[in-house]
Amino acid sequence: MREKKLIVHDRRRVLTFFLCDPAGAMYDKAPNAGACVIEVKNLSKSFGSGHSLVQVLSAIRFQIKPGTFSIFLGRSGSGKSTLLNLLAGLERPDKGTIEILGHDLSRRSPEQLADFRLKHLGLVFQFFNLLPTLTLRENVELAGRLKELPAREIRARADAALEQVRLSGESGRMPHEASGGEIQRAAIARALVHDPDIILADEPTGNLDAHNREAVAAIFSDLVRIRKKTLLMVTHDASFNALGDRVFRLENGRLSE
Repeated sequence: MREKKLIVHDRRRVLTFFLCDPAGAMYDKAPNAGACVIEVKNLSKSFGSGHSLVQVLSAIRFQIKPGTFSIFLGRSGSGKSTLLNLLAGLERPDKGTIEILGHDLSRRSPEQLADFRLKHLGLVFQFFNLLPTLTLRENVELAGRLKELPAREIRARADAALEQVRLSGESGRMPHEASGGEIQRAAIARALVHDPDIILADEPTGNLDAHNREAVAAIFSDLVRIRKKTLLMVTHDASFNALGDRVFRLENGRLSE
């Protein structure tokens, strides 16, 4: 396994990222996944042990077809975020398998999973996770730098992503100067700039007012209907149900549709 060192400059410090490049570049292109891009079988996850054991997910099964908008609805503590973390390879299941784009995530090392996320997944979080010392635009461009794209292509992709989330005019602001809606739209643009096959969104409107929730909903709908992206969103907000091709419900560790 070869190691690549990428240095990203901001005004105050140098950030160094280490990306692993598995031999054979196994993740360079998405394989032909046939009828589904995600297949989950008998997925279970618990936390704690003994008397403090909490079973969060129990024997979860589902398939996701490409170019669809799937909503996972559940109350706080129902396991929605845990499920999304498992799909992103950020946590390991106790039992079961997750196949995404034909790859079994349980057979991948942490380094390979990081490489897989970089190439194929766009992650949108409730709490934004922008770097405070970079402008909104620089945060968006960062994903392209991590993928080692040419500078001109990074700028072009950032322009397109910012335009798509209606943020071109405000992209020079620092995160502390921007509204919550602007910050979340920047986070969505960051998830798009490396052109992922699948977007995973964890309560992306949880900290937004009604106007900005509607704006984010419109952006997500366009991503699926126009750009043919596959999008999975976990939320407690049933008002999004009308947008979904499928709506799953998580309750007591079980998934239903």
